Order: sequence, then structure tokens, then C-alpha cells
Amino acid sequence: MMLESDSNLAVGKILKPTRSCDPLFGVIDQCKKLLGSGWNCSISHIYREAHYCADYLAGLVLSQNLNTELDNPPLGVTRFIQEDLVGVARPRAILV
Repeated sequence: MMLESDSNLAVGKILKPTRSCDPLFGVIDQCKKLLGSGWNCSISHIYREAHYCADYLAGLVLSQNLNTELDNPPLGVTRFIQEDLVGVARPRAILV
């Protein structure tokens, strides 16, 4: 399984050693235990601009309280898939 997150901080907390004084130590420790339980799993950072479909679907699930499998992509996702196929570039917002 590949787990991709747009939170570089979260990915770092899971992949690097964690101090027991970290407020999220319990959650991070449980994630590490699950990952170490024999699963073939990788975790990596991905920029938010690279996964518009995932962001759209996550928002859809939260806004409509969905708990189902989809046979076809929702209409809103189709645009992102088509743009990805033709290589539409998305600007990266950088805070300075």
C-alpha cells in the first residue's frame, strides 16, 4: 500500500524518531506499530497540487457523509482526471 500525504510534517513525524513528550506521541506510535506489523507499505510526501482528485473526494465524503464505494468517478473528479491526462500544470503556492 502507498500512503501519500500533503502534510510533510505528518510524514516526518511517522518516519523519524518521535520523542515521548510530543503531544501526538500516542497516535504516532500506533501508526508506527501498524506499519511495523508486516504490511508492505510506504509513506511519502506529495504536494497538494499533485492530488486534486483525492482532495475533491475527501471533501465530498465529508460534506455528504458518504460511506460507500463508487463505481464511477463523480462528475467533479472527471475534470481533474482529464486535466491530469493532458498535463495541466498547477501553480505551487509558497508562503514566505
